[in-house]
Amino acid sequence: MQSIRSDISQLTQHLHSADFFEAERFPEARFTLGQPFTLGDTEEMASGVLSIKGIAKKEKLRLTARRARKRLRLEGKAVVDRTAYGICYNSPNFFEGLKQETIADDFELAFKLVFEEVEKE
Repeated sequence: MQSIRSDISQLTQHLHSADFFEAERFPEARFTLGQPFTLGDTEEMASGVLSIKGIAKKEKLRLTARRARKRLRLEGKAVVDRTAYGICYNSPNFFEGLKQETIADDFELAFKLVFEEVEKE
């Protein structure tokens, strides 16, 4: 969580604070795959458990896998409700009258992983 960055340094600090992800207390988020899925060049859904700030919830991620030579590239996205993980700062579902200070409850989680085959020595 400490790797969350914005072009605006004050926003980066705020996202790391207790109002949002408490990055110092909870330095990582984790997704644990719950069921196998088929790797291919098509989009697949993967189910598992996402843990943020010590709160674990079932989530589904959209995944795409591409193979090229000795590499496997895995990309994924999910829309996550931050309030399910105790992140309620300026949420319209928890606070009335915020008007332009309202922050959407959903955020997009996106990732790219590259696996590379390594020769055994």
